Amino acid sequence: QRLHEEVAMTHAEQRNEAENALRMAMFLNPGEWQLQSVYAESIQIQSPDQALLMRQRLLEGYPNAQNAVMLGNMASRMAQAELDTVKKTGLIELAGRAYEKAVELDPGFEAGLQALADYRQRMGQTDVIDLFKGDENLQWKFYLRNGQFENAEQLLAKLLQQNPDDTTLLRGMIMAVEGQGDRTQMKEYLDKLATVDRTKDTELLVLQKYLDGGFAADAEQRLAGFKERYPQEKAALLIDAWIQMSHGRLDDAIARAQADGQKY
Repeated sequence: QRLHEEVAMTHAEQRNEAENALRMAMFLNPGEWQLQSVYAESIQIQSPDQALLMRQRLLEGYPNAQNAVMLGNMASRMAQAELDTVKKTGLIELAGRAYEKAVELDPGFEAGLQALADYRQRMGQTDVIDLFKGDENLQWKFYLRNGQFENAEQLLAKLLQQNPDDTTLLRGMIMAVEGQGDRTQMKEYLDKLATVDRTKDTELLVLQKYLDGGFAADAEQRLAGFKERYPQEKAALLIDAWIQMSHGRLDDAIARAQADGQKY
């Protein structure tokens, strides 16, 4: 109990120090709206009304799409936690106005369009897709975020015909087919991604998705090559243990993890 209290006290002290540093920075740089933005986020949990007021003033003083989206996001978060029906409704309406303002200020700002589309979707509006005005890249991202995996796949398939090596499209397609439970297609697109993007992060993603999809044998084969290229990569330890456990070899998983751990 005492340890928990000491840890909580330490966290509170660190938070206070950070807030004091931000207040000093804002005092010394009154024209830096980004500092005020960070401060508003930092005090939201402790002082939500003050944080929301700061966000509103930031948008008034520095009217840009980013500030509008961040106001909308804060109002949305507060609405989710609000129990008072009247206040909740007011916060939801404030979020909507903020997202509308973001698109008005910058019609091409992707985060603003996505936020407004998601908001309208939650409100039950049916003309959401019209917001994207034929931008198919924004459309498939919207479909993915809202679990419309078949629609996302159709658009992504069309776009991949035009740009078959586009890694963003390939990652989107992996999510779309995975969302539909199509493990075979997921592996096909993972293999394609691995051939066009040979970075370490992508290799780790492919390994993880192999295991998620039940392709433990393929993951084990690919992991061997990965460990040769990145012998010091600690993430490989976890993946190796995961593979052994998927084969029902728990003792082997523990033994390998211990043996490899001694190397670092």
